Amino acid sequence: MYELSGMDKSSFDHAIEEVDEDNLQDSHTTVLAVKETRGVMILRVLFAIVLLLVAVGVSVSALLYSRGNEKEDFERAFTDNGRKIVDK
Repeated sequence: MYELSGMDKSSFDHAIEEVDEDNLQDSHTTVLAVKETRGVMILRVLFAIVLLLVAVGVSVSALLYSRGNEKEDFERAFTDNGRKIVDK
């Protein structure tokens, strides 16, 4: 077979185990990176949804508030103009 210059069989086996552990560590690091990336993406999507819901809520609140004020102003102006016509 192959001659291992300056290395005996046990040293070679130990070196192989270290390489396997390094590859295993790299695999765990890769899996962790994928999970973290997925987590960040999920948080971004949730944040965008929450931001959208807040924007819709503020818009609807502003619409309802202004619609109520405009309706009151219109009814008051209509009544005042109606009285002016009837009084003449």
